[in-house]
Amino acid sequence: MSTARKFRTGVAASAAMLLIAGLATTASHATPVSGHGVAPQAATPPRLKLLWHEEYNGSKGIPSTVQTSLRNPRKSYVWTTTITGSPDNKERQYYTDGIVQYNDNGTIAHHAIELDGAGHLAINAVRPQAKTAKHPATSPSDFCVYGRCEYLSGRMDTSGKLGFKYGQIEANIKLPSGEGTWPAFWMLGASLNTGLSWPNCGEIDMMEASASNRPASIFGSLHSYPDDGYGVTSSAYPDHFYDKFHTYGIRWSKDKIDFMVDGTVYNSVTKADVTSDEIPLSDGSGNYAHRQYPFNNEFFLVLNLAMGGTLGGDQDGQVTRDANGKLPAGGTMLVDYIRYYSVNGQGTLIRH
Repeated sequence: MSTARKFRTGVAASAAMLLIAGLATTASHATPVSGHGVAPQAATPPRLKLLWHEEYNGSKGIPSTVQTSLRNPRKSYVWTTTITGSPDNKERQYYTDGIVQYNDNGTIAHHAIELDGAGHLAINAVRPQAKTAKHPATSPSDFCVYGRCEYLSGRMDTSGKLGFKYGQIEANIKLPSGEGTWPAFWMLGASLNTGLSWPNCGEIDMMEASASNRPASIFGSLHSYPDDGYGVTSSAYPDHFYDKFHTYGIRWSKDKIDFMVDGTVYNSVTKADVTSDEIPLSDGSGNYAHRQYPFNNEFFLVLNLAMGGTLGGDQDGQVTRDANGKLPAGGTMLVDYIRYYSVNGQGTLIRH
């Protein structure tokens, strides 16, 4: 776990305490963008003010800030769960907010999204269980888009509840090491809710990882029209990648976004960098367009753990089976905290 410890509600901390000493990382650009590279660290630490945070203390169970399908809407909810058997990117999970695993004696072992009782939010991806004399089957009644669902997992977002514009946002996360896992901590443009389609609304991926396709790194990305999912991407290589918690985030100002691991900036991207390149359109016309930069607007948070798909498994979306044809078990993403700060007075928390 990183050197920073959990804040308790109402406890103030100095700017020095809020800065997390980081491990040095290197960066390589999966999609080169002219004019940018590894950013030098600022000589003077920025002035941070904590605007919002979740620390995930409390007894085991569904977090009180999460609106599930069985809870009536309340203003106090920050997150809404996703329920679907038709996820994006050829993924193999059914997103649920219910029970995903029972103990042998029939008691509940895990929900898809839950507090683990040890100070963490847990998102669990597991194989469905068959019905026994002690408990019902965990397979959803619906089939997934590809047939019978191969996994159950969780996804939640702050859309329509909590928005962010500029500032520093970070989460302390321990990643699952299981084959086929695809954990992500990311953001989507709030304009998605007002009719603007993806990728026009913009997407900021603060952390993605794949134990199958990129097992030695995490990566941060920006997506905007007309990239159609390719975007601007750079990688970082934290020590003890799966064994320890690391802090992933961005420092976001007008026309610039820094990507960070454990408080160290490993890549900086500016509006000029993004918009300078012409990208081929995906409609087969042979035409090109400059990348758009929708990142000076409100965004909302997303947390999820996917299985398989075009990144988590083979490129056809299947999760890789072992020599005996058996699917991997899944995994758990643990989140120690999420924190949002203004940086030198810049940063707005938007409550809906």
